[in-house]
Amino acid sequence: KIVWPKKIHQYPQVKGKVLDLPAKEELAIEHLNYESVSQFLSRQNRYSEILAQNYFDEGQRFSWFNFFWRPTRIFLQRYLRHAGFLDGFHGLAITFLAMFSQIATEVKLWEKSS
Repeated sequence: KIVWPKKIHQYPQVKGKVLDLPAKEELAIEHLNYESVSQFLSRQNRYSEILAQNYFDEGQRFSWFNFFWRPTRIFLQRYLRHAGFLDGFHGLAITFLAMFSQIATEVKLWEKSS
């Protein structure tokens, strides 16, 4: 009944009725991304490879603009817009690790484009 696309962070394709549940804490799904920095980096390495391949398959090629803009956008979104600064050092560290992951994605796209 559910098919998950191969691309990262895509919505599943559902055959059947989909319900919207009320926003109640007891109905929430706790999403634990990682338990350590090593686990986070391992997962991000895998994701950056998949994302670079997705970009390449969509016809995107390395650009200096994206190399600088996409990590900057992550900082602006995570740390400022979504108030990552309220999480202290943890928020800053996660923001920088996410930026690094995006830089790795851009470098992997550069490898595929060369």
